[in-house]
Amino acid sequence: MEILRVDVRYHRDQLRECEKWLYKETDLHRQAESLCAVVSNERNEAVEEARAIREERDEVSRQAALAAVSLQKSADIIDLLKAQIGKYDKKIEGARTTIRNDRLKIKRGLSDVTSCLKTFHQYLESRQRDRESGCLVDHGTDTALPEGFQALLDQVRSIQPTETSAGSKRPASSS
Repeated sequence: MEILRVDVRYHRDQLRECEKWLYKETDLHRQAESLCAVVSNERNEAVEEARAIREERDEVSRQAALAAVSLQKSADIIDLLKAQIGKYDKKIEGARTTIRNDRLKIKRGLSDVTSCLKTFHQYLESRQRDRESGCLVDHGTDTALPEGFQALLDQVRSIQPTETSAGSKRPASSS
């Protein structure tokens, strides 16, 4: 019987040892479940964060694509405006050249007019002196214009305005 008692004690000790291992296993199983739940939550949070980051990346990509299209359109518009400005600059330069040439013609014409007027003035003074001295007899046939005045009228008749200066309407400036 003693052997049986020893054997029962041994088996009880073995049972206690097995129960300890069973408790440890259950405890480890609970810890593993707890850790799995934590890891699962962290994984779900990471998946959600990755989804949010992907959405943000996609939105930034869409905005970048729109910005690139807008930038290209702006560059095209700028190129078009530069081309138009170049055309306008050429037209303006042509108009300036025409104006410069017209001014030179006007200056020459005014110089010629001034010269003719001086000649005409001298002629009139000469006629006045001749009348005062009684040398000029008026027979009513003295209608010929002096040579200088006739040249002035011919020059005025020959002046043709250029296309640019003829179409321009400038307000009268008071000097």
